[in-house]
Amino acid sequence: MSDGPQKMQKPQWKYEVNLNSILQVITLLGFVAVWGGTWNSMHEGQAQNRLLIERLENRMTTVEQYQRAIASVEFRVGALEKGAQSIIESQRDIVKTQQDFERSISALASDVRVTREIVQRLEKSLKND
Repeated sequence: MSDGPQKMQKPQWKYEVNLNSILQVITLLGFVAVWGGTWNSMHEGQAQNRLLIERLENRMTTVEQYQRAIASVEFRVGALEKGAQSIIESQRDIVKTQQDFERSISALASDVRVTREIVQRLEKSLKND
C-alpha cells in the first residue's frame, strides 16, 4: 500500500452484450406487440358492440311500438267486455220486466174473467126477475 493519495481512474467502457439483456429486450418487444394486438382487438370489439347496441335499440323501439299497440287493443277489448256485460245485465232486466208484465196481464185477465162471470150472473138474475 502506498502512502500517498491515489488518483481515481476512469473505468473502461466494455462493448459486450449480455444474454440476459438480449432476453429482456426480446421480452419487452413481445409484451409491446401483445399489448398492441390486445388494444386493437379491444377497439374492434367496441366497434362491434356499438353496432350490436344500435341493432338492439332499434329492435327495442319496434317492441315498444308493438307493446303500445297491444296495450291499446287490450284496453279496447276490456271496454267491449264491460259493454257486453252491461248489455247482458240490461237483457236480464228486460226479461225480468217482461215476466212481471206477463204475470200482471195474466192476473188482470183472470180478474176480467171473474168480473165477466159476475156480470153474466147479475144479468141472468135480472132477467129472471
